[in-house]
Amino acid sequence: MHTHRYPVRITVIKSNIKQYIGVPYDKSAREKGIELSEFEYKSPLNGGQGLKYLRETKVNIKEFSTTAGSTIETNENEYHIMSC
Repeated sequence: MHTHRYPVRITVIKSNIKQYIGVPYDKSAREKGIELSEFEYKSPLNGGQGLKYLRETKVNIKEFSTTAGSTIETNENEYHIMSC
């Protein structure tokens, strides 16, 4: 899972896409939640050293299915991944 530096809008042109979003862990939810390693990224192009480990973060995973013609919008704080 990853975030983006800026809000992203993706339009599904063909077929279906599943989007998985990691939301902050909710103890009251029925899901167990999973732990993901969280990293900070600073590009070497801007004087950074690449990936830096921060911590383990517990999240619940939400799954959404989309069809051709759908638009997916994510903000810069949203952890997500997509599959076809």
